[in-house]
Amino acid sequence: MHLLDVFRQQLKGLPFFDGLPDSQLVRLAGAVREERFARDELIFLKGDPSTGLFAVLAGTVKLACQSPGGNERVIALPERGQVFGEAALLLDCPYPFNASALTAARLLHVDGQALRDLVAESTDFAHRMLSHLSGGICSIIDDLEDFRMRAPPERIAKFLLDRSGSSGQGDSAIAFPAPKHVFASRLGMTPESLSRAMRDLAEAGLIKIGKYDVRVVDRMRLAVLAG
Repeated sequence: MHLLDVFRQQLKGLPFFDGLPDSQLVRLAGAVREERFARDELIFLKGDPSTGLFAVLAGTVKLACQSPGGNERVIALPERGQVFGEAALLLDCPYPFNASALTAARLLHVDGQALRDLVAESTDFAHRMLSHLSGGICSIIDDLEDFRMRAPPERIAKFLLDRSGSSGQGDSAIAFPAPKHVFASRLGMTPESLSRAMRDLAEAGLIKIGKYDVRVVDRMRLAVLAG
């Protein structure tokens, strides 16, 4: 299969690009390159010029900001099928955070100018971009509300329910999305607070903690706690 056809199929398989006319997918495929990153390898730094949008084909990426003192705040952990870097692309500004590979990762890089040209020419694609950005803003607002209004066990309960989906009464296994300190930072708490809250949930019979995953035991009570 020709490389452009491979890229077109990869774009088509991503929720962000799914449903685009084939002519647009073919056009974007010509502006794509695949990049591979080793675990902990830097993708870009905060302040680097925006070159385009990244889509995760495999692995997990860490988006984070760092204080002058070296403290890190994890913003998001994009996984397979998710995209990042679109806000800087549309605003034509530098990337507002650091991006690195949390695990070995395969990414598609879609050239920024090709995407901006398509936004200018296609009302449907412009609407798609705006909808995605709006969803990101709502997610950030939800995070801020959680960090200010919810205790650590409530934040963990909400996170686990979101990850496990809506079906079933319980007994759903959720793999840890990141090392403990990264997971804790993503939820706006210290590793010690995370461990304590997880232990409390386990002792209350809501979850079981495995070596590499968490098992939801009582979804109904967990949902009540998550609010």
